[in-house]
Amino acid sequence: MKKNENYNNIKLGIFVLAGMITLILSFYMIGAKQNVFGSNIFIKARFKDISGLTTGNNVRFSGLQAGVVKSIKIINDTTIEVNLVINKSLQSFIQKNSTAAIANEGLMGNKVINIFPGTIPAPEIEDGDLIPTKIDVSTDAMLSTLNHTNSNAETISEDVKYIIKRLNNNNTLWQVLEDTSVAKSLKSSLTNFHKVSEEINTISLDLHHTIIEINKGEGIAGMLLTNKKSEEEMKSVLNHIAKVSENADRLSARLDSVTKVLQKDIATGPGPVHTLLTDTADVRKINNTLTNLEKGTLAFKEDMEALKQNFLFRKYFKNEEKKKRKEDAIK
Repeated sequence: MKKNENYNNIKLGIFVLAGMITLILSFYMIGAKQNVFGSNIFIKARFKDISGLTTGNNVRFSGLQAGVVKSIKIINDTTIEVNLVINKSLQSFIQKNSTAAIANEGLMGNKVINIFPGTIPAPEIEDGDLIPTKIDVSTDAMLSTLNHTNSNAETISEDVKYIIKRLNNNNTLWQVLEDTSVAKSLKSSLTNFHKVSEEINTISLDLHHTIIEINKGEGIAGMLLTNKKSEEEMKSVLNHIAKVSENADRLSARLDSVTKVLQKDIATGPGPVHTLLTDTADVRKINNTLTNLEKGTLAFKEDMEALKQNFLFRKYFKNEEKKKRKEDAIK
């Protein structure tokens, strides 16, 4: 009888111990946010700094609870590997190009790993995959930046305070500011500056339109600058001008030589030029010859008119006139 009681007590003790162990494990799994009744997958992420992340911290995907941090392992002095337990029901939504980042739950809360979806379509993650990571702004970094900003703001405020004190103590500056003539002069200067700016703007627009026309090949400048044919013609014209200049130089040299000869001939030579310019008797003879030639020409003209009126030659001259009119009509 005692043996049966002892045996029952032992079985009861074992049953109670097993129940307690099961209850403790259940509490641990629930406290660690493990998916007790569902299946999980395991993925990895590597960071340079985990910023106080610990085992059991939450893992979220697009704001949804996706799993927990299972373990943390140091690979080397610059790499820390974090193993994540992910609910298998979210596996089809997390892609291989998704990125993980460490953030805070609230301003001063626990650390959490956020998984962000990829920007382009990619295959879904598989058990044991290593997903990319990115560095998110931490609270410590924000507080450090805010502290630095506060220090700068304090320095700036002190400088502004010092400047204002100096301005208040500077009577000359206030006299300048209160002088109406200075304000009028400044207003006039600004008006003139505005006019000059408008003129510069107008000139700039005109120059812009001119450049556009030149680029299009319009106008003389555009034609000369963009048209290859015009460029060749201009080169040809310049070559002709150069040749004309060379010929002009040669002609000038020849004229200079002829002028020297004429000057020498006029001064000392026995030639006709010297005679015409220096001998008055020869000049009179030449004038008489020209006068006689003119009189002879007039007499010949009168004789020809008289000959046209002669009945013997009248028909000939009429035929010649008709022939000339026909030639003029043909021309």
